[in-house]
Amino acid sequence: MQYTDGTKNSTPSMMNADDKQFLEKVMKECVIDEVELMTQIIDLLKGKPATEAFSNASSSIEKRAQAIQSDEELLEFKEDCLDDLCDRVENFDNAKAFMQIGGLKPLLDILGDANPSLRARAASVVGAISQNHPETQAALMELGALSKLTDMQDETHTACRTKSLHAISCLIRGNKHGEEQFLSDRGGVELLMRCMAATDIRLQRKSLFLFRALIFSAPCLKEDPKFNDIALVTSSLVESPDIDLREGALSAIADIITLPQIFHLLKEKKNGGVEKYRARLDKLKALKGEDAEAALEEITLVGKILHALSKEGPSVSSAEAEAVSAAGTTASDFSEESGRPVKILQLTG
Repeated sequence: MQYTDGTKNSTPSMMNADDKQFLEKVMKECVIDEVELMTQIIDLLKGKPATEAFSNASSSIEKRAQAIQSDEELLEFKEDCLDDLCDRVENFDNAKAFMQIGGLKPLLDILGDANPSLRARAASVVGAISQNHPETQAALMELGALSKLTDMQDETHTACRTKSLHAISCLIRGNKHGEEQFLSDRGGVELLMRCMAATDIRLQRKSLFLFRALIFSAPCLKEDPKFNDIALVTSSLVESPDIDLREGALSAIADIITLPQIFHLLKEKKNGGVEKYRARLDKLKALKGEDAEAALEEITLVGKILHALSKEGPSVSSAEAEAVSAAGTTASDFSEESGRPVKILQLTG
């Protein structure tokens, strides 16, 4: 008996119109043209009605655009488009394509939109499109992105402040011109201090992360008149209830403790001195079980700082010593309740 798999020889034939139409529909639904979709989103950001912007989109998107009947539905649609765009431009090639098809300016315009949810999402897209991407960083700087993002720190919406600070970090890190402009022209050190003194943990973490990055990449940071002040603010965070903040602050202090002016500043009794870190070390060593294991990194960092402070210290010029003495500031001067001249915004959810 001869084996057969049940198939038969068939003669190829031309695809009829119905089959061709069905195949084209399936291909359109399954294969997304990234550039075309980003172009449609750009048109929406420019103000074109959703039905016109997405007239050639996939049937599901086109159907949703046509179903929009209210301002609330349009807002939700725009939010979803920006979320989708944020995911797409994380791809290096998509980020470059978005720039080439003219998407940067309409995106930056949304940073000034009346709705905070759109402003925050636009800032997220700026962060995604500029991170580790020198070409888009340069183009965004040319369009004034840094000033728009730093202006968002004057807002009371926490999400806008958090997302804009993240975007600032992505825009300037690895970008010498951006770092210098942030520190010299946009009051970067004071901005970071305000964020560190905020009540939102995410804002504090992001500002501390950027500060630590700038310690190594921007030599001009250490020459800023407020560098001693931000060192004190950072020192105040070593007792934060948030472990990430504590470890980040301790790491930053360990990075700068060898600078003469910082050594002498932190060693002064009014700023806690050696006793502050000894007390912290004793508290950490008293922990038991899982808490003790989680504190190992902190113990290492505190020990490193104490070791540095226990020495006579690096030499400091008389001018630097006078500057430290004249500052007359303590870490508490930067709390939101202190009333210090630094403008600290009360944040709302």
